Amino acid sequence: MYQLSFEERFIKKLKEIIDYIALDNYLKAVEIKDFIFDYIKILKHYPLLWKRLANNYRQIVLPKYRYKIVYKINKQDKTILIYSIRREQQKF
Repeated sequence: MYQLSFEERFIKKLKEIIDYIALDNYLKAVEIKDFIFDYIKILKHYPLLWKRLANNYRQIVLPKYRYKIVYKINKQDKTILIYSIRREQQKF
């Protein structure tokens, strides 16, 4: 099992996202936060499950809410660094 750690930029951006959603709908903000962390918890057991990017980075895509989470795996010490989160914009 891998250990998770969080980059400060991930925590800051996630807080901004949740706070913004909570202005209009607190329950939806909690639902989205829980949904994101449910996916992150899967990483402990299945870190190679999602799309590979360059330099050992990987990306979780959450299509329900259109978020992408970037993380990096360190196989030597069995850690995963959750690096960033961003929301995909719809293109018209």
